[in-house]
Amino acid sequence: MQLDESSVRGVVDFLEGYARRCLEEVEELRRSTDGPGDESWVLLMDAASAFREAGQWCLLFDVERSRQLLVRAGVIYSQFNLGFGYYLLAVAEPAQLGELRRGIGRSFARLSGGAGFTERSEVGEPAVEAALNYPQQQAYLLLAGVVAGEDDDELRGMVQTVLTESPHSVGVSPVGALGIPIRRFWSLASALAGDVREAPMVGGTADTGPISAVVEHVHDWIAKYVQSVELAMANEHCWRHAAAPVDVVDLDICGTIALAASQLGLGQVMDGMTTLAEDLPPLGRVQIQLGQELAGYGYREGVMG
Repeated sequence: MQLDESSVRGVVDFLEGYARRCLEEVEELRRSTDGPGDESWVLLMDAASAFREAGQWCLLFDVERSRQLLVRAGVIYSQFNLGFGYYLLAVAEPAQLGELRRGIGRSFARLSGGAGFTERSEVGEPAVEAALNYPQQQAYLLLAGVVAGEDDDELRGMVQTVLTESPHSVGVSPVGALGIPIRRFWSLASALAGDVREAPMVGGTADTGPISAVVEHVHDWIAKYVQSVELAMANEHCWRHAAAPVDVVDLDICGTIALAASQLGLGQVMDGMTTLAEDLPPLGRVQIQLGQELAGYGYREGVMG
């Protein structure tokens, strides 16, 4: 990756320290005022974003610490019903989703009732929490719902309804750092649920298996990632010292690998990813390795030098 390890570790320590300081300020505000206000909300979002970014960088050298940081971000985001928070927990610590299943279920009940999982609500439609009015948050909530609904028949039924009836299944709203069309997230969620309606092309032939569908999504997203990162690497100084304006670790790619492993079987998914990695450039192979480690599979090999 041509990254200076001491710079990367410094970024992680700074971001984690900043997040902790934000939380301390929230506590100070709560002690000095009648209750949390807008200022507390801003500080909490700053803390969650810093924990999330620290977790991304940390995945390059310490997967366990990375999980802890991502979980801290996910817990804060999910307190405000942000779908991305539930997604981070599904990726980094799916066991915690059990405690949040009621909140996820309420979100699906509101959204599948007519106001959500379309474009933003029109006047006169049932109210939907502001956070879930945004297609991007709905996409991440859907992926988390697939995981959380595995042992919950009611939630699983709502997830299936959303998968089949949402106009986002053919939508193009950009999601994530790579600006992936939202329909790809719907297709991915279908695959993670073991339901593939449109056969992707794998190696020039149609393959309707869910693992092959996941591999195809990861392949396409890595192609976009490599293009973006190669541009960022043009500034060698900023890149090497972890200052380039790009997500060096992409949580959509790594998270998809981790979710697929938990939903579709670790061994088979890892076999598919290993085969995929053989045809990828080095930058793409690193994302596969990081996703495998986030899933609890693989070995630690230096990726920054």
